[in-house]
Amino acid sequence: SRICERLENNDNSVKKVDLIGAQIGDHGANMLAASLQKNKNTTVKSLVLWYNNIGPVGSKMLVDSLALKYCTVQRLDLAYNHIGDAGAEAIGSFLRNNQTLTRLNLRQNKITKLGAKNIAENLEQNSCLKSLVMHGNQIEPEGLKAFAKLLKSPHCCTSLRELDLGGYLCTQKEGRKAAVQALEQNFVLEQFNLTCGARQKEKINFYLRLNQAGRKLLRDDGSGSAKPVTLWTFVLSRVSHDPSLIYYFIHAKPELFI
Repeated sequence: SRICERLENNDNSVKKVDLIGAQIGDHGANMLAASLQKNKNTTVKSLVLWYNNIGPVGSKMLVDSLALKYCTVQRLDLAYNHIGDAGAEAIGSFLRNNQTLTRLNLRQNKITKLGAKNIAENLEQNSCLKSLVMHGNQIEPEGLKAFAKLLKSPHCCTSLRELDLGGYLCTQKEGRKAAVQALEQNFVLEQFNLTCGARQKEKINFYLRLNQAGRKLLRDDGSGSAKPVTLWTFVLSRVSHDPSLIYYFIHAKPELFI
């Protein structure tokens, strides 16, 4: 295709590859991956490949090309394809060591608990990804628990700010409960979507608001030194409109109000 030719000719005006609905399939994905490997420029930052009938083979070829040291793609959008668990495994392995990708969209890709667990486990080693969308995949309780384990792990991907696990109503409460409870121990996530009941939604929103206000400052950094008062003044100014957040901070750090 024309975009492949431009990539192979090192056209530095190509910053985004947008092929939504082009139905390129695995063959087209392989061609695109090969062109990316030949492209020595670092100008391509975004690949948007919705509705392209890309399966496990094509997705693996794509992430193999993104793993090259001169590739600096920051956004990979594979929504509405069918990469399945094999494709998720390839992406998980890629995420383990990648330090450039910040946004990944795998919405409705026929990923089950196996692929979800692989991605969640590999993300423990990632410090770059900011947004992950897994919406509409049947990841089941085991998949939710894998992400819950990631969220409360001390080695959790510290850059992750947005996580979407919605679109699949887990028939077992344990998976949803584990994911919600994990937020109590996660101080960085600011957006989290999960298909659940109203009470659980309320709990999720409460902890997200805390994180947005700077709850991570409550975490002991091991230095034994107190956080600067000016910093706490800034944080408290961000919760002044929300009594429930004020109460939380007073309870967690009462010396600030003495």
